[in-house]
Amino acid sequence: MWTLVFPVDTIKSSLQASETKTSLPAVVRQIHARGGIAGFFPGIGPALLRSFPANAATFLGVEIARKGLDTLF
Repeated sequence: MWTLVFPVDTIKSSLQASETKTSLPAVVRQIHARGGIAGFFPGIGPALLRSFPANAATFLGVEIARKGLDTLF
């Protein structure tokens, strides 16, 4: 999922951080001019490494909550 969403998030962040009014195509061209395709994926390594323990904790929390609710109801 992150590999599909990361470029969109990079473009969104660039649009939000822009101090001047700019367009989506202009931001896409600017990012590509600065870093090529890799420019759309800054920090993807740490994000992917973080996703494994974060998702594991989420699943653990869901399972614990489910078991707790099963005992109550």
